[in-house]
Amino acid sequence: MAAFVHQYPDKFLVGEVGSEDLDVLKHYSGTGKLDVVFNFNIGSIEEFNPKKLYQELSATEKTYDLEQTPTLFFSSHDMPRFISRFGGGEDRAKQFAAFMLTAKGVPFIYFGDEIGMRDWVTDDIEKMQDVQGRIAYTLALEEGKSDDEALLIANDKSRDKSRTPMQWNGDIYAGFSETEPWITIPADYREVNVEKQLQDPNSMLSFYKQLLQLRREHPSLRTGEYELFDYDSGMIYFVRKDPSERVLVLFNFTDQIKTLDLDRYFSTDVKLLLSTKRKPIEAGNTVKILPDEALIVKEEKG
Repeated sequence: MAAFVHQYPDKFLVGEVGSEDLDVLKHYSGTGKLDVVFNFNIGSIEEFNPKKLYQELSATEKTYDLEQTPTLFFSSHDMPRFISRFGGGEDRAKQFAAFMLTAKGVPFIYFGDEIGMRDWVTDDIEKMQDVQGRIAYTLALEEGKSDDEALLIANDKSRDKSRTPMQWNGDIYAGFSETEPWITIPADYREVNVEKQLQDPNSMLSFYKQLLQLRREHPSLRTGEYELFDYDSGMIYFVRKDPSERVLVLFNFTDQIKTLDLDRYFSTDVKLLLSTKRKPIEAGNTVKILPDEALIVKEEKG
């Protein structure tokens, strides 16, 4: 299959392999195989855990060869959206957006994450479409649970939470269709939608656009190798480099200010490329990373 597809230009094969074993994933991707395969060890992390994220990415980096490329994603049609799953609101969601688009790998943005769509939770089992949730509801009732308890369990098991239609605008059905969709439109669609966020330079959508532009402008963020990839007390940071540049990316996943000695990585001044919290930064020999901040700086060549 790969040989047939790759004879055509600009074609890319993505696979979902029924295993979380990195050696198995490695076997199916690379030269003459699938271009990438989804790594659910990273994508399906159930709760906010920066150390586990670092460990899974480190294990992938150690197992994969140069011909394998990691995948970076945190939401899908089978799991809760990461903005709801990880908590922390938009600050943390912007950190994970920055992580997907600056760490080494192919990013996959699940629709709606770019505007901060949250999980949908139903108040009526009749509105639930996912068989997994409806079965959980029935079983809970058979076990003697109340209707409210059964619905709580059903919402937890249901995959509907991340399957509601894209929220394009504040019109009826969120601009998704002219007739009623198969599933409920979340009540917040008039506030959380593409049309509204396009007008707001501080919106989640505007932030994603900034990240994508940054990725286009800086080749090290697309194809650069890791010069450094490290974790320390709730902070993940890495340096990516290619022949033209070196970029340092820092994620402070704690509620405390962190300080990093820039002299360890750069012998020259640095330029701020992007922050989730501020515009200018004060950076001499050290840089302070604010709580829940993602910070991207580039080495200034003399």
